[in-house]
Amino acid sequence: MLASKAIGTSKATGDKRKEQRNVASALLFGTGLEEICLLNLLSLLSLVLTMTTSSDQLDDLKEVATFKLQTLENPSYTAEIKVPYPLDPGQPVSRARIHYFDKYSQKFVFSLDEHKASGYKEMRTETIVDIRNHTTTTRMIEEDFKFIPRGKKVRINKTQAYFEPWANRETGGYLRWIQNGTYVEMESVELPEQIMVDLAKTIK
Repeated sequence: MLASKAIGTSKATGDKRKEQRNVASALLFGTGLEEICLLNLLSLLSLVLTMTTSSDQLDDLKEVATFKLQTLENPSYTAEIKVPYPLDPGQPVSRARIHYFDKYSQKFVFSLDEHKASGYKEMRTETIVDIRNHTTTTRMIEEDFKFIPRGKKVRINKTQAYFEPWANRETGGYLRWIQNGTYVEMESVELPEQIMVDLAKTIK
């Protein structure tokens, strides 16, 4: 008797669970297309908002920068301010670093490091090793920035620039030049030299 009751209860429970699964499957099947469309819409909206925020932040950065900020004018990329972080619209900015990402894959592509070409103070680390006394002393030294041309000469519009490739890679490197009184350094790991130069021509 007890065995029969247990079997009946187990069957009822199983039937109930099966029914719940069927309802759930029906709901998912019936709304699957709508859910996919909604997710795509949300992703697109998120991308648009990200682009708008980046544009607004760059405008804020231009207002407080002590130099003329040079930015990329190319709709295929989105920007993210790395230095300063966080951006305080009430504080002057003497140096900026901006990362650019592929608009569609959101993959990091290259960066721009900028500051005044003249009158900019940079910090240099100096380490002194005393072998006799087995001591090491490290100090920070502030000095005037000096643009030291090195690498292959290339032209960016009417400006002389210098490309320095990575020592152990076939692509990427540093592209340095002075534009509108601003020192600009482009760095990339994957972009070929010519593409870096072509992108630099659209920076204003």
